[in-house]
Amino acid sequence: MTRKSSLALWLGMPAMALPGTVLAAPSQDAATQIDEGEANVAIVKRFLSDLRAAMMTGDAAKIRAVAERYMAADYIQHSSAFPPGREGYITAMTKFNFNAPPGAGGRPPGAGGPPPGAGGMPKDLQFVGNRDYVMWMSEAPPGPGSTSPSYAFNAFRISKGKLVEHWGSM
Repeated sequence: MTRKSSLALWLGMPAMALPGTVLAAPSQDAATQIDEGEANVAIVKRFLSDLRAAMMTGDAAKIRAVAERYMAADYIQHSSAFPPGREGYITAMTKFNFNAPPGAGGRPPGAGGPPPGAGGMPKDLQFVGNRDYVMWMSEAPPGPGSTSPSYAFNAFRISKGKLVEHWGSM
């Protein structure tokens, strides 16, 4: 299967077929699939908004409260930029300092988000939801000595209204 057709299937779209090939109809009602995806996108958007607001205060207790509200206790972190589990995520996020002047940083090495000292939050560009998966792309401001933004691609799996898994790439 090609990368394009894999993504198309993940998004619930029919893959490009060779002439004479018959594609099966989706097994789940399309309206239900769209509603579930939209509801999960809303969960991720609320999580990001609440997390970023807590991070701007620099208050570790607020960051922890947001993570515990939105993330399952057995949260699985697939990104090597973060320590494992919900506790690892909380620890990493409490080290970010988005209010730092250029060059001051505070972000853990290899973590996603804006470069150290970028002085701003990422700008979310696109969200796509399908069933229990939400993928989004964001743009981070240029870091020190750079004029180009960086881009992050992330995906969450949601179960019972909680974030249960994360994948990310910068």
